[in-house]
Amino acid sequence: MENTPNLVRNPYEVREGITILAVDDDALYRETVVNYGKKLGYNFIDANCGNDAFKIIQSQPIHGLLTDLRMANGTGIELMKRIRNSKKELPIVPKIIVNTGLLEGGEKYLKSLGAIQIFIKPVDIKLVVGSLIELARS
Repeated sequence: MENTPNLVRNPYEVREGITILAVDDDALYRETVVNYGKKLGYNFIDANCGNDAFKIIQSQPIHGLLTDLRMANGTGIELMKRIRNSKKELPIVPKIIVNTGLLEGGEKYLKSLGAIQIFIKPVDIKLVVGSLIELARS
């Protein structure tokens, strides 16, 4: 009987059960994050504002959230408050904040809303996506 070679996992194959939501009003930044995450084999989806992101979170399981703070139609802070205060049972979603400037409310306030890690732009996409995947898998 001949030996069957070990099959290398296709890096573009979606890892079952892990969905990560990237929320940012900067379309290019969102696209870069989503494409890099998908290249690593994870299901990355996106929204351009907090209001759209909350609709997504209510409609399907999300295992990681990357959000900017300053956006029209629902800021990152408003999104985190809505998740925390939702009447519907939502799973605890690990949150990572990427912000373009000074932290609104400060780091302590953001962590009280559920932020796990906070990055200031510009930030290495690989670092942010890697952190998201690590949180989502834990």
